[in-house]
Amino acid sequence: QEVSKMTKKLHAKVDHGVDGLIRVLSTLRRREFDVVGVEMEEHEGALWITLDAPDQTTDRALEHVKKLYGVHDVRWVR
Repeated sequence: QEVSKMTKKLHAKVDHGVDGLIRVLSTLRRREFDVVGVEMEEHEGALWITLDAPDQTTDRALEHVKKLYGVHDVRWVR
């Protein structure tokens, strides 16, 4: 049985620029999520991270990122 995968884009704001980006990406990789794209606007601390994940696991990714220190406004943008 084939597992349905789709890409979803997560948006978050981080307090410490690139350090926050590294913290978010490290958490997602450690949890074995497939990160396929990253965009960042450093002056606003805004991140957009694209994940390719089975439908049932994407909500877990969102919850992991919400728990991180200095990370807020975490949501899916598509």
